Amino acid sequence: MRAAAFELADAAAAEARAVGAQLRCIHRLWLAAQAARTAARFEAMEKAQAELFARGAVRPDPLSPLAEAEHQLVVDVAAEVGPALRLPSGTARRRVEDAVLLAEMLPEVLIALEAGRIGAAQAMVMVEQWRELVVDAPTWTGTQCVPPPVESVCRLIAELLERAPQVTAAQLRATARARRAVLVADAEERSRRAARKHRAVWVEPASDGTAYLHALLDAHVAIAVHGRLEELATLLGEDVPVPGRPGPACAPGPELPEAAEPRTAGELRADVLADLLLDGVLPDDARFPRGIRAQVSVTVPVAMLTGAGAGPGATGCGAPMLSGYGPISAEVARQLAAGAGAWHRVLTHPATGVVLDHDRTVYAVPRDLRRLVELRDGTCRFPGCRRRAQSCDLDHTVAWIDGGPTAEHNLAALCRHHHRIKHRSGHLGRWSVRQIDAEPALGATGEPPGRTAVLEWTSPAGLVHRSAPEHVGGREILADLRRTPVAGRPPGDSPPLDLGDAPPPF
Repeated sequence: MRAAAFELADAAAAEARAVGAQLRCIHRLWLAAQAARTAARFEAMEKAQAELFARGAVRPDPLSPLAEAEHQLVVDVAAEVGPALRLPSGTARRRVEDAVLLAEMLPEVLIALEAGRIGAAQAMVMVEQWRELVVDAPTWTGTQCVPPPVESVCRLIAELLERAPQVTAAQLRATARARRAVLVADAEERSRRAARKHRAVWVEPASDGTAYLHALLDAHVAIAVHGRLEELATLLGEDVPVPGRPGPACAPGPELPEAAEPRTAGELRADVLADLLLDGVLPDDARFPRGIRAQVSVTVPVAMLTGAGAGPGATGCGAPMLSGYGPISAEVARQLAAGAGAWHRVLTHPATGVVLDHDRTVYAVPRDLRRLVELRDGTCRFPGCRRRAQSCDLDHTVAWIDGGPTAEHNLAALCRHHHRIKHRSGHLGRWSVRQIDAEPALGATGEPPGRTAVLEWTSPAGLVHRSAPEHVGGREILADLRRTPVAGRPPGDSPPLDLGDAPPPF
């Protein structure tokens, strides 16, 4: 079993190396095509500059012959790549663009991929960040030119590359969102304002008589809507009316085949949404309570609420974090704070943002301590799982019966699926977990910042994985997340095994 687990890890590394080699070959094709078209390219450049000078234009026309030549170069290479890899033309063009971007702009990422230290999915997350923040970033605000924050983006990529070998693509993307809110705050704020212009609702047909109803909303609004749907579905259960079926006051109609089957939580949420949108209000029935409001949780540095964190050079206080989503703007956080009916006070270290210890001496987790751990962890703490901490169980890392306290440093959020996995012996054996007291550097105040609650998981096959809570300081514990050597292998020799990004099946 142990040998099979290591072979699986080695196969994943080999797959990553193969993808890296493929991208390197595509880049070589691009270089060859570029060399063959050098003369035509310079001719197009001279012609484009002459036209710009004649028109007195200030910035290049995206439809100029130069831009057209660049586009045609990618199209020519994609025409060679597509049939070789059996890819459609659009996918082949994007593959060429990714290969060129990696080789020209992010060579260290491509080298890590070729060495098998990171997977293709993690590499594409870093490509996405560069494309969004540099290539596709709007550089004109009115009449002012704002250059892309290349230096800050390079720092972001370096941090992501350091963490990529230990996390899934979804976890790496969440880390990127949080770090972007600090490293490129101005660019992020411009992007948020531009993105709000695209709020919309649309329908996408699906198969078998169903359709997707999409809504692009502000993050805090979407989280609140989803939370309200969950609360209503949980409280009402099978009392939720099924849209399209006759109500109790109507004459009985033919019974649908699935009418007697109990509905899943997803079906209940969908029916609640449809009923609220179609009828506008809940039925006038005592069984249907009113006034249910979803709880929107935001972790906000106090300095930001008071305005002290809004000036230049004040990004050290961190970004406001919307539970279940990630970083939001300071303006939205202050609006939510102004409208909050009550606040849960959670002490964090002023420099690192690490949640301070909040010990308890009882088995049942008190509500305020549960809230603290949920805010600290953000998601299920099993490697690779992204289920929200608010819908997870709180597990005693060291069991209560074995002397483990009900304390912040001995609690972690685990979804029900992974909670069961931790406590049972499967066919391959039993998982084990321990909390590592990784201490970040002291903050500006000189006070101890508290534990970072890093969990070290050991699989039945002996592979070791580490997971850190979402709401800790920026890079202080990245060194502690490097993979522990197993069976004499050096760190980074093969990537850790993860169970994927899909939510647990329950």
